[in-house]
Amino acid sequence: MISGVPQFEVLPGLPPYGPLAQPFSASGQGTQCEGFVVRFFPIEGDPWVGNFQPGLTSFRTAEAHPDGRRVIVISGGQGYVVDPNDRKAVDYLEAWYVYAVRVGELLILATPVDLEAIGPEGRRWKTPEISVDGLVELKVKADHQAITGLAYSPVVDIDADDDWVEFEVEIQSGAVKGGAFGAL
Repeated sequence: MISGVPQFEVLPGLPPYGPLAQPFSASGQGTQCEGFVVRFFPIEGDPWVGNFQPGLTSFRTAEAHPDGRRVIVISGGQGYVVDPNDRKAVDYLEAWYVYAVRVGELLILATPVDLEAIGPEGRRWKTPEISVDGLVELKVKADHQAITGLAYSPVVDIDADDDWVEFEVEIQSGAVKGGAFGAL
């Protein structure tokens, strides 16, 4: 651990030698298959490798948890909160994340229909559904006060040529403007 932040690295696959990877699966299935592979460097003890089974999307990332002690691993959309020092998942998150971005002390995660913010204390907020099935062009505004994007809504205007509507989520509160179920 350097400066209080857990150290880890994403590997291209399971190591061909050394101890077996620690399997992680939110469903208990697929632990014998290669998933998203991450090496952890605990404060004490030897480095170890985790093999994380995927969820329902192709999105993969590993991010330091805002609490500075744990790591959030997203394997194929499935979120895991891992304590590198205990070699275990301390929490399972959604199974269909498609986006992650750090804004200040918050880690903002998006599924195809909503967003949530993870802070040092855990989940700070989760929006109601913003989209029928898809969020695209997600961007943090220059002032870091909101995330904007387009939400899929095939029923907003039947005569419209475009089924995508704008939305905005206030980063500190999770308040939503626009989207498939509200007007901007």
